[in-house]
Amino acid sequence: MNDAKLSQTELATELGLRPSTVKYYTQLALLPYEQAEAGLHRRYNLKAVTERLALINKLKDKGLNMNGIIRQLADEGKLYGEPDLYALNLNSKANNG
Repeated sequence: MNDAKLSQTELATELGLRPSTVKYYTQLALLPYEQAEAGLHRRYNLKAVTERLALINKLKDKGLNMNGIIRQLADEGKLYGEPDLYALNLNSKANNG
């Protein structure tokens, strides 16, 4: 099942995450996905996402916050598109306010 292409909800269920977490990480260009055409559902490879989440957790363990993680991965050319900074800003306000 590691190469299966899963929906956001299926991926969240498989990994024990909330679908909103998968959506948020996708908006921040942290998770790899496939999308045949604009407007179609994103499909995620379980193995690729699991590896990426392990990297994110490793960076969190080193003390990086989400901004730091995005910055480091951007510097390394390892983001999947452009991060939605509006989503990042909303989350920062929710956690600080």
